Amino acid sequence: MAGLALGVLAAGGVAYMLLVREGVLRHNRYDRRERGLLREGDQAPDLEVAMYDGSRLMLSELWRARPALLVFGSCT
Repeated sequence: MAGLALGVLAAGGVAYMLLVREGVLRHNRYDRRERGLLREGDQAPDLEVAMYDGSRLMLSELWRARPALLVFGSCT
């Protein structure tokens, strides 16, 4: 009986994680991510970025010489 209960619990956990990954369920109430139009491997749109010193730079100026990697994060 305990094995059956454990199996049902495990199946529920797997189903929950699959629904979260597909975006049907949100992981928590603070998760406000939305699916965008860009996909992995797409070229980034040319936009203006702010440098640490306050100057502005067009993204195309970075990838003209070599590939550019953008990293986005949160400090929460």
